[in-house]
Amino acid sequence: MRYLATLVLLLLWVSMLISCSDSSLSSNQMTTEGSWERRAWIDKAARALHAGSPGLSLEEIKALDSLPKDDIVDRLMDDVRFDATVLDFNRFFLGIKSKDEGSFSAYSQSALASAFEQADQGDYFSIFDGSLSYLLTTGLTSPNRDGGRPDLVTPEELRAHWIQLAKEEATAWLSTLQSIPDEEELCAYYNNNSNEVTFLLQRIGLSFEFFFQLQDQKASFFCSLVGNNSKVKGQAKSFVLDEARGLLQAALKIEALIPRLIKPTLGLRDLIKIPVADLPLSKDSIDSMSYLMWLELPNSSTNFNRKRAAYFLKTFFCDDLTPLNVVLPAVHAEDKHASAPACQSCHYKLDPMAGFFRNLSVLGYDVSAYEILLHDDGVVRTGEALQAYQKTWQAPEGSGRRWDVGFIRSSTQSRLNDYGSELSDLFQIIRAAPESKRCLTKRMASYVLGTEQVYDGRWLDSMTQEFLNAGRPDAAREDSSRAFKKVMKTLVLSQTFATQDPVQGQCYDHAPDAPASSLPCEVAAIIEKNCVSCHTGAGAAKGLDLTNWKPISAQEEGFVHIDVATGRQLSRVESFARISCSLSPQAGCREARMPLNKDMDNLERASLYNWLQKTSAGDLR
Repeated sequence: MRYLATLVLLLLWVSMLISCSDSSLSSNQMTTEGSWERRAWIDKAARALHAGSPGLSLEEIKALDSLPKDDIVDRLMDDVRFDATVLDFNRFFLGIKSKDEGSFSAYSQSALASAFEQADQGDYFSIFDGSLSYLLTTGLTSPNRDGGRPDLVTPEELRAHWIQLAKEEATAWLSTLQSIPDEEELCAYYNNNSNEVTFLLQRIGLSFEFFFQLQDQKASFFCSLVGNNSKVKGQAKSFVLDEARGLLQAALKIEALIPRLIKPTLGLRDLIKIPVADLPLSKDSIDSMSYLMWLELPNSSTNFNRKRAAYFLKTFFCDDLTPLNVVLPAVHAEDKHASAPACQSCHYKLDPMAGFFRNLSVLGYDVSAYEILLHDDGVVRTGEALQAYQKTWQAPEGSGRRWDVGFIRSSTQSRLNDYGSELSDLFQIIRAAPESKRCLTKRMASYVLGTEQVYDGRWLDSMTQEFLNAGRPDAAREDSSRAFKKVMKTLVLSQTFATQDPVQGQCYDHAPDAPASSLPCEVAAIIEKNCVSCHTGAGAAKGLDLTNWKPISAQEEGFVHIDVATGRQLSRVESFARISCSLSPQAGCREARMPLNKDMDNLERASLYNWLQKTSAGDLR
């Protein structure tokens, strides 16, 4: 028996050893798996913060693995590879990311300038500016077009070569232009040969956008009118010759800048600033608006700059012009274009925004001093036709302003709107408006977390506050760059970012200390801000309790919405139709416009309306 007891104890001891060994092995496996998950997150964070980079090496990931996540994100953003992410996001924000990466498109200069400022710990908000205080150059972009090996000469020698050719070409071009007496023949020669000098100068490594700044477009504008209008007859030649002389002087001035021009570069931090005063410009500042923008968003004789206005509203204010019926002012200008009540659902915002471009002709040339306007479709306006065009934006008497031009928040309360006159006023409005900061935050969330994911509005608001603080009058210029990094960090550290395959209609992140809400997260903040003061509890107005979202049938969820006549719970389709009517009253709607006797932000109204339409009969996606 004693031997049997000993054997039993021995077996129990062995069993405990095996158990402990298995437990230890399991613990090690869990630790390894946890480390794998962590390293996968590090790799994902690096790819998000180093756009265009192939990712970190295993050694780099191991070096970061022991750090807290906060420190990991800081390290990744301090890396020069983060600059590529800023530029990539800027192009995404400005709506040009999908275009040919090798070309410049609308607002490419602002995207570059802002990315440079961020890399230089400067003013990131330069993405909202219409002009820049310095030139961004590219690297040396091309070899000798006459053949030969470019590696046999230094970049400086190559630049000197192209400058010499440009000077010779500009001198010959000016001499030929001076010898042509007929204005139409002169303009024909100018149109066919004006790019040659620019092409040669471009070879030294400056962007094509820069050369658009060398001219003020007078020559192109007046040559386009030769033979069409006697009002400008005889003016084209002087502007053509002025431009030719200017290009020759530009070649001479750029030659003096050669020692300061950058060599081929891999990063934004290697770029240099050249003050405007040192550049051969005919303008007072470098216009960030690409010449391609004017081509892509033309001002035809019928669209009255609305393409440009729609681009600005969508890009800087995230306003896609959802057509909502608006309360029209008591005095309605029936003689204005698109003034019919049915049209005002979009035009009350679109037309005043278009007014900022009213004096800009082809390629954005300001023609207000010449009392003539050339549209991109070739239509010329002078005299009464031009006056009728300008009257589109004439402000009503007693308004205290000359023009109905601005960013419109309310169609009835002008005190809520930001008015201006010139394009420079628009950029000041964009830089100051809280809506542009909220739009910037929203686009950053889409860029990092996905364009189809939904987000809690209060969470977005909490991040937007960083940009609002950075935009205060007493803020330092570098505060906007700090704010950009803080928001980017919050997004990368978010639960949404860490979740594998997040559910599209689910919010994973919420504002700090925000109370829990049972409402659909995509619109919870809008409803709580604008609607719950009346629509809550058993005595809710119109039987609609917007604080109570729950299953209303075996098939669907919805708000508690009791038909006051029958006492019946409305289906989601019926309920959402009535709510939509109150947000944008249509023909046949019996609902009063809501919120009652209260202003509601236009973008919030549109967001709630779009959500109702999207989710009326389907899933919450």
